[in-house]
Amino acid sequence: MEKVIALFAISRPVNSPIVGAPGEPTRPDTISPTASGYAQGSPLTGVLLPGINILGTNRCARLRLLMLGFLVFFNVLAQTPSAPMPPPAFKNLQPAASECKRQDAAPQTEPKPTKVDTVRPDLSCAIAPTELSVLLKRPDTVLADIRPAADYAAYHINGAMNLTAPALRSKRFLKTKTVVLIGDGLVERELYADCARLKASGFKQTKVLRGGLPVWLSSGQAVLGRPPDTTKTALLGPVELWAEARFDANLVLVSSNRKDLLHDLPTATTIPDVNLAAVQTAIKRRGKKPLAAVVLVAATPEIGTGQISRHSGMDRRNPDYREVNLAGTKGQNLNSTALTTDAPASLTNLRLAISPVPLLAYTGTAEAYTRQLAQQNAIWTALARGPKKPRCGS
Repeated sequence: MEKVIALFAISRPVNSPIVGAPGEPTRPDTISPTASGYAQGSPLTGVLLPGINILGTNRCARLRLLMLGFLVFFNVLAQTPSAPMPPPAFKNLQPAASECKRQDAAPQTEPKPTKVDTVRPDLSCAIAPTELSVLLKRPDTVLADIRPAADYAAYHINGAMNLTAPALRSKRFLKTKTVVLIGDGLVERELYADCARLKASGFKQTKVLRGGLPVWLSSGQAVLGRPPDTTKTALLGPVELWAEARFDANLVLVSSNRKDLLHDLPTATTIPDVNLAAVQTAIKRRGKKPLAAVVLVAATPEIGTGQISRHSGMDRRNPDYREVNLAGTKGQNLNSTALTTDAPASLTNLRLAISPVPLLAYTGTAEAYTRQLAQQNAIWTALARGPKKPRCGS
């Protein structure tokens, strides 16, 4: 209000009338001039009466409006906040260049793939079905069936719990118990590695049932549920063969008829025929090295004339995953991971020769395994390279 009064007191002739509201007479006495006569630019002081229109001459009105506009503009401008300053951390930040430097545009070399460091499997954890039978008589024995829930619901050992190794580590009250890990007999390298992790976590009495439930069933032990036919053996698919071949505790034997896979199985041993003598000789040459399982790569005709059908397992959707209905001597328990030639007696002799070591077999094509090997190598290369870094200018 003070600014408006000041505007009204600028540049007005002395004793000039103030125009009142419409219908009201002018009131020259509403302002007390400080000087007499027309003193151009002389300030005037006075009091504005309610309802009086603040108007003088047209020229004065235009000047007052112009001055009022300038005052409002500069007042708003003075109240506008200044642009925020960047944080101190960005003061020394160099602006992005619009062009690449010569050294930035140089081609990047691909790093060599590196293997992921993992826990070494503990083969001392392995126990046979006969040893597990003794442990079941003790009240402090805990059976941990690590198979999928659907397989556990189909059949399992009486008293076993469906628990994974990570879930076991969270149950610290089991550290004083004897924990036995039970799997499906395939890719048991992870089972032995889990046993090592559990021991490092304080579960000192941790064991692994060697060969899993297939070996338990073939030894004539009882289970709850409806187990599969013990005269059938699960053959390995490409995924499982890749995993088994990477386990240095396995003995990989390749038949002379499957030399097409020797290049992709550098640690394998060649045997002339699939028979008892060849397998026994290969096992003896291994000496005292730990032996987790025997993996046999052979052609389909070399493993008998049994029925080939689908089987549920790790690679169940792969067309190279089969199961073979093996012939055996009546009244004898056949190892569910045993492999035979055309003669039924050879299966029995081979099972007795390597028991309790499991025997796994692969009869798939070399092309299927080569594709799987290329896929795994691509995964390892991507893990070693890490996230992709765009080159300069891209």
